[in-house]
Amino acid sequence: MFSLQEIKVAKQFGRLIQKSRENQGKKLPELSTECNLSMRHLVAIESGNFFAFHDGIDAFYNAYDIYAKHLNLDGNLATKSQNNLDNIEVKDDKDAFIPAYLRVRQCV
Repeated sequence: MFSLQEIKVAKQFGRLIQKSRENQGKKLPELSTECNLSMRHLVAIESGNFFAFHDGIDAFYNAYDIYAKHLNLDGNLATKSQNNLDNIEVKDDKDAFIPAYLRVRQCV
């Protein structure tokens, strides 16, 4: 099972890689071909979804590293996450992990 810290780190790295892709104007279909990763896996990486990788967390880390290299980002998520998990600052963004349809609306 994954720790909450691991899940939060994966989600943060996912947001980082998605923003980088969007800033570079690259589309998922072209990156899927370049990286030799399925679109499903690219979307899972961008959302920080470990569970889309049936081969385990190492498969997620490896796919992330491949994707990051194609976007000219510092990959090596596996090393960062496994060796320095306690040193990675995680934003406490409680609404980031709650889908919009599940959020409680504030009445003003």
